[in-house]
Amino acid sequence: MEKDEIVMNLTLAAEYLPESLRSHRDVLIVGGAAMVLDGCTSKITYDIDVIYGVEDAAEHFEMFSIGDAAKEVCHLPKGYEERMVKVGEFENGVTYWRLSKLDIIHTKLQRNDNKDKQDLQRSGWLDLIDWSTLLDICRDEAETNPFFRGNVERFFGDNYLFNGWAA
Repeated sequence: MEKDEIVMNLTLAAEYLPESLRSHRDVLIVGGAAMVLDGCTSKITYDIDVIYGVEDAAEHFEMFSIGDAAKEVCHLPKGYEERMVKVGEFENGVTYWRLSKLDIIHTKLQRNDNKDKQDLQRSGWLDLIDWSTLLDICRDEAETNPFFRGNVERFFGDNYLFNGWAA
């Protein structure tokens, strides 16, 4: 899906939400859809992964390729709430959010999947981010997740910005 199609699916899902399910709900978009919504044109996605906000209406949102399977594999970094970006807000109470670039990068590093590594390399985002904030986010995660530290070291290798990063 390209950005226009993602926005259309999000809009239709919100507008056609059954009356019985209408209440304030924040929906957090992650993964490839979050990358595309942030302007990444090198990413192709076939669905819209969310972490929360659709639990009680999963069947409805799935009709628009929106699902929460990512919540099983996506660990959100400390402080992500302050960095979230609002995508859209609807009169019926649905508000869509996406992760920030830094937090998307974190979730891609955390998964340590070859496809995720390619997404980051093709995106050009590593040239656009605030490296000191990314290092802080990664340090926080590495304190409680030794696998994450290894993922970061494997991804960045000898990158001088990450020499001694977990010190």
